[in-house]
Amino acid sequence: ARRTATRELVEKPLNDARIIGALMKIMTDADVDVRHAAIDALGKLGPSASTAVPALKAALQDQELIIRNRAAIAIARIDPHDRSFVQVLIAALRAGDGWTLLGVAELGPNAAWATPTLTELLAHPSPKVRVLAAQGLGAIGPVASSSLSALQRAAKDQDSMVRRAAQ
Repeated sequence: ARRTATRELVEKPLNDARIIGALMKIMTDADVDVRHAAIDALGKLGPSASTAVPALKAALQDQELIIRNRAAIAIARIDPHDRSFVQVLIAALRAGDGWTLLGVAELGPNAAWATPTLTELLAHPSPKVRVLAAQGLGAIGPVASSSLSALQRAAKDQDSMVRRAAQ
């Protein structure tokens, strides 16, 4: 029941202080699925969930990797100027975590801090990671212009999906 209720909040999070408070309490649930659903819901609220940032920062130390990664993305969505999340996300990017690569791309220009790491990932052994890195750089846009020469090399990659993403 807790999982279902929390997932409903993820689908249609309400911008209400009571909901934010409830989600912050749910973040401490013993069930990992419930915790990460609550964190996702807070992240979807964006800046209006700024009161949750201290609890999300505490979640950056969670024993579960998925919780740390999702808390980092949520903080980035709520307050992109708070850089407490950067180390967690860079580690996840370097590990080739697809969900994190997609989450960072969704941040758009607010993920300019990820440009060097995404540029490195254009040489990753996995074509899927290379594709997601190129797409992330594209989503960041002109502020990622330092990656242009690496993207030009990736546009000649042996994998056609990587070539398309780099172009």
